[in-house]
Amino acid sequence: MSSKPSLPEGSGQKRVNILLVGFFVALALLAALIAISYLGNLEISSIVNNEQLSYEQNIMEQSGSLNRVVFAMNELLVHSATERGSDRRALLIELGQGVINHARIPRIIGASFLKPILGEDPLFLAERAAKSNARYVEDLGKMAGLLERTREQGDTSEGRESLAEFIAFAQLFMGELRARSSLLSQIEGAYLAENRRANLRMHSQVSRNLTEFSLITALLVAISIFYLRSRLFLTRELNAHRRHLSELVEARTEELGTANARLSRALGEKEVLIKEVYHRVKNNLAMVASLISLQQSETTVENFDEAFANLSQRLGAISLIHERLYRSADLSHIAFADYVTELSQTLIFSLCAKPEAISFELDGPEVLFSADTLIPLGLIITELVTNSLKYAFADRARGRIRISLRDLDGTYLLEVRDDGTPPPSRETILESASLGARLVAGLVLQLGGTLDVDLEGGTALVIRFPRERAAPAA
Repeated sequence: MSSKPSLPEGSGQKRVNILLVGFFVALALLAALIAISYLGNLEISSIVNNEQLSYEQNIMEQSGSLNRVVFAMNELLVHSATERGSDRRALLIELGQGVINHARIPRIIGASFLKPILGEDPLFLAERAAKSNARYVEDLGKMAGLLERTREQGDTSEGRESLAEFIAFAQLFMGELRARSSLLSQIEGAYLAENRRANLRMHSQVSRNLTEFSLITALLVAISIFYLRSRLFLTRELNAHRRHLSELVEARTEELGTANARLSRALGEKEVLIKEVYHRVKNNLAMVASLISLQQSETTVENFDEAFANLSQRLGAISLIHERLYRSADLSHIAFADYVTELSQTLIFSLCAKPEAISFELDGPEVLFSADTLIPLGLIITELVTNSLKYAFADRARGRIRISLRDLDGTYLLEVRDDGTPPPSRETILESASLGARLVAGLVLQLGGTLDVDLEGGTALVIRFPRERAAPAA
């Protein structure tokens, strides 16, 4: 028979798989590098925008506004110490109102603004800024209240006392402004330190971006080369596949010719097999006819139902053999153990009101019997098991049936035993004129065997028949 060509699935297919895996891995690396580079650019943009915006909108604005407040406060305190005359009161009230107006301009420095500026904040600047904010708002409110009270009291002794109290509180507020200015200077210094660190991170990220850009460029070049080489290789593989397909078609054509010849031979064998099946069916129908004839001779009006049930069980044993045959791959032999187990379980469940009260055991080697041998064996087992179920356990709640098959050097020994109440003597079974007893005796004779009875510990019927009627299990 000619060897059958196949499509190239060796090194060529492995190389195709490697190329595909390599291509997808390269694409995944490229996508990962682009994503990493994009995230790095976002980080640089965030560092630049957040730090610069926070500084310009908060630190510089606060410093400039606070400087204007300090300048106005200095002017108020200088005039309060040097100015004399009738216009002093009006001038100081006007300068005080200017200080309050300037002091209301600076925004309060909140934690949300300080967080990107201060970083870890080892000097607790955020906490100090919160306290300074509270004092600043409180002192500004007191100054505004004192100035309003001075304006309402006019140029009286109470008004002059209120003005003096306003000037004294302004001197205290000047100290708070200096402390606040120093705090802003420290915050600015912390920002500059954090900004230097941000610049270092930004420069480091720029360096990484350059490296990633170089890797992306190299990877793109490698992917391009890889793609071109893959195209050339796949073209060669495709041509090789076409050649193999052509060879495969030729080989299949040759195989079809060989298969047609085998089918012709198989058709002849099938015709022989059909003739054998017809012969076996004829023999089985003859046996069925004999069983019906025997049952008819024993049937009366009174026992019609029982006789019909007995006939149904015997025909069921034959039917089960044919069912096993068409389910089996081997159309000539049947496994003894499987057949006997199913047959016995069927009898127990159909004849017993409480099937669970009867235990069944099977012991013996795996043996294959032909249908011609197994049909009489099945009918014998059907008769013996049915007899045990009907009579052996009549006065007992539970029972056991055991079937064993032993190989004794050219002879098989089949034993069907129950542990129920035995009959009075061996002759009760061996010399019985019942249809079942006569059927068992005839079937044993058909097998070329002998029948014996053992009444020790129950009832056991022992059948010996030649081994050449059996075949060993495959």
